[in-house]
Amino acid sequence: MMNILITESDDYSKEAISIYSNLGNVFLDAASKKEEINILVVKLNISLNSSYLQQYPNLEFIVTPTTGLTHIDLLFCEQKSIKIISLNDCKEDIEKISSTAELALGLMIALIRKITRANQDVVINKVWNRNLYKSKQLQGSTIGIIGLGRIGSMMSHFCKALGMNVLAYDPYISDASFNNLGVTKSSLRYLLENSFIISIHANLTNKNRHMISVEELSYMSPDTLIINTARGALIDESAVCKSIVSKRIGGIAVDVLENEHTDEELMNSELLSLAKKNYNVIVTPHIGGCTIDAMNITELAIAKTVKKIIQESS
Repeated sequence: MMNILITESDDYSKEAISIYSNLGNVFLDAASKKEEINILVVKLNISLNSSYLQQYPNLEFIVTPTTGLTHIDLLFCEQKSIKIISLNDCKEDIEKISSTAELALGLMIALIRKITRANQDVVINKVWNRNLYKSKQLQGSTIGIIGLGRIGSMMSHFCKALGMNVLAYDPYISDASFNNLGVTKSSLRYLLENSFIISIHANLTNKNRHMISVEELSYMSPDTLIINTARGALIDESAVCKSIVSKRIGGIAVDVLENEHTDEELMNSELLSLAKKNYNVIVTPHIGGCTIDAMNITELAIAKTVKKIIQESS
């Protein structure tokens, strides 16, 4: 019998909890004896670094409803033989979840139309001046999508429906996939040079950390807008902020920050600072997958996967 801790159980899928209950003793939110916990079920609010994980000396599994694993100390888990079960282990079940792509679309529209700044001007500053917010329409504009996996592909569908031209860069996707999606395959540089909007949907690896930095920013036009709903470390935040202040690019909307799990560094974020100063910057707190629909689907899917893996290993 396993001892299972679900660290954030508010509105957690009852079906998922039932599955875990069949595997052992389930603790919700906290456990009196952390040393007895074998399975840790988490969300994204916790940074699973070595200091945190050392509290659970008998931990065998970490269950995380994410595809990215940057919030987990993978080396520590490898050294302690802790197996990580993530959405990468149940991709078929999450194939149709569109929440993050929908947020990327919303951020794109909010950024190009300066919605948050216009709202603040009216509500806070009592200024009613439409001429301050002249913009462009999306129809006929070109978007460059970096990463054409599940979320990037959905984003391409949304943008094509809006009448946009879609370029995409993904060295791991076949030509047939580009053709099936009806998007134009592009090199990264060509995409950066020719896209009005750049939307990032790549997985973070050691090779692509800060893939958007000083050189890449130099290829962009002064009105280029960047959307990042993937992982914060894919962009060099300091370089991006310098480009925004110098009007080298037009703005950025992010749902992720490189150090979002560190409170002190989060509050010192240059992007947050620019947003406060009313630059064309939008920051949201990693809410891409934070919809009732997506969370219920992922919580249940991953619980079924945990059950299958444990049954097969016993």
